[in-house]
Amino acid sequence: MKRRRIGALLVIVVLASASAVPFLQDTEPPFDLAWDGVAKGMPFVVTEGARYRKLQIRRMIMVERKGVLKREVDPTYAGKKPVSGLLDDDGNVIATVEFVEGVATVTSTAGVTSGEEPDRNPTCHVDGPVMVDGEATTARQISGFWSIAPAIIAILLAILLREVLLALLLGVWVGVIAIEGDLLAGTLRTFDRHLIGALGDADRLKILVFSCLLGGVVAMISRMGGVRAIVEALAQRGKTPRAAQLTTWVSGILVFFDDYANALLVGNTMRPVSDRFRVSREKLAYLVDSTSAPVACIAPVSTWIAAEVGYIDDWLDPFKKTNPEGLADYTSGYDLFLDSIPYNFYPILALVFGLFVVWLRRDFGPMAKAEVRAAGGKLHVDGARPLTSSDMDDTEPVDPNRLRWWNGALPIATLVLTVMVGLYLDGIGGVKDADSMGTIERLRAAYGKASSYNVLLWASAAGLLMAWLLALGQRLMSLKDASETTVRGIKAMIMACLVLIMAWMLGDVCKTMNTAGWLIERVSFSFSMLPLIMFLLAGVIGFSTGSSWSTMIILIPLAMAYAQQLGLAEEADAATLAPVLLASLGGVLAGAVFGDHCSPISDTTVMSSMASGCDHMEHVKTQLPYALTVGTVAVALGYLPAGFGVPPWVSLMAGAAVLFAVARWVGRPTAASTL
Repeated sequence: MKRRRIGALLVIVVLASASAVPFLQDTEPPFDLAWDGVAKGMPFVVTEGARYRKLQIRRMIMVERKGVLKREVDPTYAGKKPVSGLLDDDGNVIATVEFVEGVATVTSTAGVTSGEEPDRNPTCHVDGPVMVDGEATTARQISGFWSIAPAIIAILLAILLREVLLALLLGVWVGVIAIEGDLLAGTLRTFDRHLIGALGDADRLKILVFSCLLGGVVAMISRMGGVRAIVEALAQRGKTPRAAQLTTWVSGILVFFDDYANALLVGNTMRPVSDRFRVSREKLAYLVDSTSAPVACIAPVSTWIAAEVGYIDDWLDPFKKTNPEGLADYTSGYDLFLDSIPYNFYPILALVFGLFVVWLRRDFGPMAKAEVRAAGGKLHVDGARPLTSSDMDDTEPVDPNRLRWWNGALPIATLVLTVMVGLYLDGIGGVKDADSMGTIERLRAAYGKASSYNVLLWASAAGLLMAWLLALGQRLMSLKDASETTVRGIKAMIMACLVLIMAWMLGDVCKTMNTAGWLIERVSFSFSMLPLIMFLLAGVIGFSTGSSWSTMIILIPLAMAYAQQLGLAEEADAATLAPVLLASLGGVLAGAVFGDHCSPISDTTVMSSMASGCDHMEHVKTQLPYALTVGTVAVALGYLPAGFGVPPWVSLMAGAAVLFAVARWVGRPTAASTL
């Protein structure tokens, strides 16, 4: 009760303060601000002291359209105009901007080498109220504190109150109040703008439908007895808790092509098996979470490839035009990505540490307590609130005398096969000159072009159809029973979907308030320390926003640009520049996954809890010591020496040795490990 009162008091104080955030002015001025980081349909606010990329200033006029006055860009407004409140990367005042047909994109020549155009560095920093030709913009300006307040409040309240859904909602609420500048308006906009905005993205809706349909698949194969048949088959072969965990870990490696599919497939499939051998739900969630994003991040063929390589190419292509001799060994972003894989110390070491923990059968911290508890038959901690309904666990086979393993294996195999084939078929049409490519190159290109959200929908529908055909074809279930079972499985996913929606809402609020841009400005960069700095910065941003993809979008071009600029400042040759650039790139990718793993507001963390049927905060609490252990080793033996030219294989071997020692001598055997 004391924790609840503290949390409630904190919310009341912050809400009262947020509601007092003032508007810059009461009347609507003739200029608008916009930037590419704001979610569609969201209002624009300026965060003081934040870094912005592709900031646009638009001259607006009122135009009558069909009897209705609308605010539109003035296409006749042009020329250079004085501006105030903006600085470039070198800290110099940006004095003018040039309007073309009513729109000006803020650019500078800070850090731009000779021969480059100013728009090579379209970044700026807000240093005060943004004024154009003496007139204000419509954007409201808030202090940097408010850009991180929503995430901090959501995380703290989730820990204090142990009510994840409420904590996320209150974090969003506080952020929207700060954006709107009014308590009543912020309350209303939380629901009619931000909630609807979070659901307005088609890809997000596809993830929700996929999750619900997958719940239907799991319910069907459980009702048919397929899950129990698989569990009993494993038990007859003398399987142990270690074997169940090892199977989970290997399954996570094999489903390398997509992190969402990995978490939901492996968690839902292995949950009954781990329950049978008294593996705690927390341990299952950890194994699912520690293999999903890490393996998708570093796999040469995955749904992450297009995004990662695209962000790299956005920097590399202009760089090669102005520096033909620079980085001559790299002709594409994919080449750079492949060479950066050994520098992804955290994902690689997280996979290795997961294997050590499973094989040595040792745990430490809250995870050890969870495993001891599970060995006594308690899979959940007292008072746990799993993100999936207990109805999913209590499903009994319709006919205990007709337990057949293929009733569980075939729907899951259909789902996995549909994903793998679907990604290729969906993406290959967008690949140029596919016939001239090798098999691996064609697969990589097709997976990169594919719409994974569409394919996941196809796969869940195919898996559900296969389950229905098996149930009806063998006369295990009637049409009515199959329908009711499917609906029961969908209902079991509702709570998890609500948490996922709230996490998306919070992420959109952080984008609108430019949380990442404000955090970047709090960091100083140096050439040798750049890999370490980028890993830590990516971790903080990933933790605060709950999104590894957003972190990569922001930091990949920043890391590579800083590596280039700082390398030139220190007169580094290509042999010196390349390792630091690759390590910095690897630091961004790895740091994004690290922050994602530690954050209770991360979508993949939520999905891991959801698929494993685990209390979300228990998953975060038990996983955090493991993630921090691997992160510390990655920093000390990976990114710190990488900036001074230490080869990555040396760091990986040393890191693996230290993690083995931690698992062996810090971890302790649990009762579950001896069963």
